[in-house]
Amino acid sequence: MVRRDVRARGGFRCARRVVLFGLVVGGLAAHADGEPGPHRKTKAADLFIDVKRSVLPNGVTVLLAPDPRAQVVAVEMSFPAGAIYEPPGKSGLAHLVEHLMSAGATPETDYWKLLDRRGAIGFNASTDFDRMSFHVEVPPEELPLALWAAADRIGTLPGLLTEAEVKRSVRIIGMERMERVEDQPYGAASVALMHQLFPSPHPLHEQVIGRADGLASVTLADVLAFVDRCLVADGAILAVTGRFDPAVAQEWVGRTVARLPPSPKVSPTFPTPEVAASRGVSVAESLGRRPQVTLGWTFKQPSQLLTDALRMGAFLISGGTDLYSLMSIDAGLLEYTGGALFELELTLPYTVGSEEASDDANRLVASLVDLRFSTRLIEAAYLVWDRAIMTRLQRPGELAEQLPRMELAAEDHEFARYLNRHWLLTPEVVRDMLGAALQGPRITVHAKPKHPLVPPKRR
Repeated sequence: MVRRDVRARGGFRCARRVVLFGLVVGGLAAHADGEPGPHRKTKAADLFIDVKRSVLPNGVTVLLAPDPRAQVVAVEMSFPAGAIYEPPGKSGLAHLVEHLMSAGATPETDYWKLLDRRGAIGFNASTDFDRMSFHVEVPPEELPLALWAAADRIGTLPGLLTEAEVKRSVRIIGMERMERVEDQPYGAASVALMHQLFPSPHPLHEQVIGRADGLASVTLADVLAFVDRCLVADGAILAVTGRFDPAVAQEWVGRTVARLPPSPKVSPTFPTPEVAASRGVSVAESLGRRPQVTLGWTFKQPSQLLTDALRMGAFLISGGTDLYSLMSIDAGLLEYTGGALFELELTLPYTVGSEEASDDANRLVASLVDLRFSTRLIEAAYLVWDRAIMTRLQRPGELAEQLPRMELAAEDHEFARYLNRHWLLTPEVVRDMLGAALQGPRITVHAKPKHPLVPPKRR
């Protein structure tokens, strides 16, 4: 499933009273009486992570971040093998490969059972737009086993896969899609948005999860070809965080991951499509009882400044709600290799027509473009952002997940400076770049409930 970096709630239109309280609850109330003092502003040194970075001869980037205060060690290995690397007509193939490669069917390759018997507290695999990751958290003494599993997965599992296992995983993905998409309120709207933003045969057309009927034609040969092309050493990132001895980790990395064969770096199959002109579609909503309007923008090769402004803009409008009309907003930004996706969802209190719903959406965008963020609000939001970052950095599991992303985004590998870069954004930059982006062409999806809420009767 897609992981969003920012979530926001808000309200709009017929509101006589718009109450913006989310940021206050999140910690801004402490700064309501004046400007945040400069002594509260975090510096890059405050976000420093002790990371030992190296690149193996086979192309794997190794990030070691020891923390003697932790009780576990987390190992995350990620590959440039997300959905954007799928070949035409194979939407969902990356997710299918993740299922097949997380653990094998034999006792020697059932990594979860092997690690579980040795005290593992976490085991997971995930696929998003551009990366496929395998994650485990184990007691410190089991780090060699975790590193062996990370390497053995790539070196051994492809040779053990069968057509029967491929078909079994396709059926599992069909059930997963029913649970996460078809049986979710407004799932049809999310599908329609991706169809409009990423026309077939773009690999994101059917979302990362894919469809069972679309995957029915996938063969073992397709799976092995994807593994050979994408689950490769060059471009892979290994992150080890928590309680461990760096010398021991380096020794076992040399015995395991360093022995994977060198291979060429892979490139995305399709570029990010750009919306040429704004357009809208309507879908029937079976589960949700309130109408919803979803707006989506895609950005091809966005600058770091633009994505920072979009993320901060979403953060600044987060937590807003309209208590009078019960309208709400959900916003999110997703960055990936070569592009970015920005969404706004406006959920209305009861049924309105398509024209009125589209008018609501247009007014919403216009109001966001006109927002004037004060310096005090910007700096207070940055402080909340800093504290959220520092909390995540103190958890070995979360740090192991974040280090590969920071490795890809931090051009000079200075992670602390990368984490602190939001202080470079001025209110004017946020306002101007957010406004320009939201005024660009977009897709609008209106979800009409089959069983709408009835407006309350006036007394």
